[in-house]
Amino acid sequence: MTDRLLLDKDVDRALERARKELRLTRDGAIRAILRDWLEGHAYLPVRDLDEDSPTKGEA
Repeated sequence: MTDRLLLDKDVDRALERARKELRLTRDGAIRAILRDWLEGHAYLPVRDLDEDSPTKGEA
């Protein structure tokens, strides 16, 4: 059994485009988009990145 989030077709297509552009897996894209939304709506604190922070693989 695979646990896969079922999305409306238009949302799934948009996610696929974003995933390819960001070079992430589907799960990685969902995590990045969800984190961005939660930070943007103040449900999570915004992470501070300084100049020396590693960002490779982060979206």
